[in-house]
Amino acid sequence: MTNLLPEIERRRIWSGLRARFVLAGSTLAITAAVLSALSLVPSYVVYEFATGASGTESPSLPAALSGPETFDLSRAQMLSKAFLPFVSATTTPTDIIKDVLALLPRGVKVDHITYTPGSPSSLMLAGLAVSREGINAYRDALSASLKFKTVSVPVGALVGTDAGRFTVTLSGNF
Repeated sequence: MTNLLPEIERRRIWSGLRARFVLAGSTLAITAAVLSALSLVPSYVVYEFATGASGTESPSLPAALSGPETFDLSRAQMLSKAFLPFVSATTTPTDIIKDVLALLPRGVKVDHITYTPGSPSSLMLAGLAVSREGINAYRDALSASLKFKTVSVPVGALVGTDAGRFTVTLSGNF
């Protein structure tokens, strides 16, 4: 067709096609943005409902904490309260995770949890400790609990060669 159309007509046709392409692309982008915003609305509603009209979170925090730990803990408490009805399935590991996190000594922070269902189930915790004594105290507390068959911590974490990083692997019927 290039040979049959004059140059001016060919440019006009390509300009119209380019305008249609831009219109279709921008319509697609706007639709994606609206769908993304709509998917965030339930989270926003839950957050606003949980924090209440005053904009403050529940004051059920220990008095010993301060700084960014307080904010992280209050946010985690708010999220756990907000999502508690949604995670009440019959085979969730939330109870055992709550028990494991309740045994955390001061100076030990867990930042990653991996649950593997099965018989026996396993739970792997990864985190950071201020000292190797904290890791050892956490291992002792977990071993004293009768909920776990085995509690294993790599030797490097116990002797302090991993710069405070540790992993704990728990197994049992949970």
